[in-house]
Amino acid sequence: MKEKMKYLSWLIKEIIASFGAGVVTLGVMNCLMGDIGEKVSPIFSLGKAGISIDTLAQFLLLAVFAVIVKDVFMTDRWIKNMSVFLRKSLYFFVIILGVFAMSRLFKWFPADAARAWIAFGIFFSVAMAFITILTRTKEITENNKLQEALEEFQKRKKEE
Repeated sequence: MKEKMKYLSWLIKEIIASFGAGVVTLGVMNCLMGDIGEKVSPIFSLGKAGISIDTLAQFLLLAVFAVIVKDVFMTDRWIKNMSVFLRKSLYFFVIILGVFAMSRLFKWFPADAARAWIAFGIFFSVAMAFITILTRTKEITENNKLQEALEEFQKRKKEE
């Protein structure tokens, strides 16, 4: 039971963090485009006035999808024996497919709007790079703390 609660807590934190990053990205894009975005995509249907509840719900669904994909590919819970490179490659591939599918499903951009797709691709790539850097930095920090704790433990063990 305790493990299930720990997993649920992790899942909720990850979804909220992913959703928050998506909302920040939307906000930046909205500020940069202003009312121009209103003409290009339903994501920015309110123009510089903000982001609609429908769009936020869609991005919450995207965050849930991203966290589930992360859980499948980036933890040992589902896949035990796979190289880190292959895991990350599959993770990014499935995320990109999911974003593309959702963008078509929710009609975020017209299929023939090349400039909108390019801009979206650039913002998505920058957001993914930023998130990757943040998570890698967090991972390195946690690994360093664990290494220090291990060294301290080994030092105490030798003294005994």
